Amino acid sequence: MELNTSILNSILTELSFIKWPLVPIGIFGFLLLLLFPSFFLRAKKNNHINNVNNRKSEIENLLYSGKAMEAKSCALKWLALQPRNPHALWLLAQAHYDLGELVETKKILLTLPLHQFSYSMVMEWLERLESEIKQSGPQEVK
Repeated sequence: MELNTSILNSILTELSFIKWPLVPIGIFGFLLLLLFPSFFLRAKKNNHINNVNNRKSEIENLLYSGKAMEAKSCALKWLALQPRNPHALWLLAQAHYDLGELVETKKILLTLPLHQFSYSMVMEWLERLESEIKQSGPQEVK
């Protein structure tokens, strides 16, 4: 089947008309990117914040549902990606506590950056841990 050359020519003509309005749109988009890079960087930052919130809520859900071992595993994976992330450290401490690993909980709480958390909340937990550790007696070294 042979294409009619007049139909082919009309299609090519229309396509050439379409490309010219696209050129200014592309230039406009490029200028926006150059003039307002912070807009695009903010979108990337918001994406990071959403990722942190998703990880945090996933681990919190595991803790609340009594799956401390899974929560500990998720927190450790998060810390492998972001070693000093205070939210991951806090949740890891909670997982250790739920598993009865009091000494490990204390070690993590002592490394927390207190400017990220309520100082009194961390100190209260540390005091409670001290008394629980004393009551539980000597710990087995692992």
